[in-house]
Amino acid sequence: MTCKDFEADIYLYSELSGAEQKRVDAHVLECKACRELFELAKATQVLTTHIGTVKPEPANTSRLTSNIMQAIAGKPAKASSGIYNPFFKYAMMAASLALVVLFGAEQMPQPGFTKRMPVARAVVLESGSISETFLNRKDKSENKPSLYACAKSGACDNVFIKNFVKKSF
Repeated sequence: MTCKDFEADIYLYSELSGAEQKRVDAHVLECKACRELFELAKATQVLTTHIGTVKPEPANTSRLTSNIMQAIAGKPAKASSGIYNPFFKYAMMAASLALVVLFGAEQMPQPGFTKRMPVARAVVLESGSISETFLNRKDKSENKPSLYACAKSGACDNVFIKNFVKKSF
């Protein structure tokens, strides 16, 4: 193997198995360039381990503190934005309540008022007209089965269902 092959193993020395470490050690003893690289990698690893545990301290803590305090004292306090203003908050609540009331009133049934139809070829499912159809049905006798009961029992044929739908709608 060449030195180029051992270079990656030198950087990953602590991750290698015992046999691989022995192979790298044998090569490092023979090759001066790889020995220098091995020592540099080892020193770098020790240094990074040590630096990770050291907490940095400012050079002059009292001067740093006084500079920060002077910078804070010189700036005027900001006024809070309008979002946290109580008037704005209650105005938004009132506007929201008004919108809820308006939308709710629009959805309530109004006799004699026809809603505008949408664009041509669009299908509108209007629950008001469907419920009126069922309420104004002529045959409200209790002895006839409902469409649901008929379909659930499986006793009805397709003719009964078609006739039921024609009479209802």
